[in-house]
Amino acid sequence: GLGNDGARALADAGALRSLRSLDLRRNRLAPAGLAALLDSHHLRHLEQLELTGNPLGRAGWKEVRARFGE
Repeated sequence: GLGNDGARALADAGALRSLRSLDLRRNRLAPAGLAALLDSHHLRHLEQLELTGNPLGRAGWKEVRARFGE
């Protein structure tokens, strides 16, 4: 899986500025990887982020719902 390092690389990728949807199911993303994605100014136009099967914890899932809804 992508893991936190891969999530950080995606978050830093300026080529993804116009990305609207991202599917990262079962990629072993933990809270650190999630934070990188949610804080990325390159991914600010993201409207949908699929993260099923990642160990984000309650706080992580709460952040996802706050940004993207249920």
